[in-house]
Amino acid sequence: MAQMTTKRVRTERVRTVDRLFEEHVRAELPVRWRTEDMATVDLAFLDDQIAGCVATWLSSAGRLDAGRLSVLRDGLRDIDRVLPSLTDNEEALFANRLRQLCSTGS
Repeated sequence: MAQMTTKRVRTERVRTVDRLFEEHVRAELPVRWRTEDMATVDLAFLDDQIAGCVATWLSSAGRLDAGRLSVLRDGLRDIDRVLPSLTDNEEALFANRLRQLCSTGS
């Protein structure tokens, strides 16, 4: 019974991450993120890195290697550094969604 519950929770988590990832991929990268670094973070590169890790997580039954887990941990830290300097609502929504995706591997 516990195994079925664990499997159901994992399936629900994959569906949730998949939905969030689809939403993120459809969203346009904020203009300022394409050309500016904030808090010494290259936001376009960060977005690409996190998206790659999440795509791998989704295609590998919710598993990531140590390197990708590290990318997500570092990404979470970088987003937390950037969030206080975001004044545009769309940027903040984009960053918060990216932050949620970073939590995929944890």
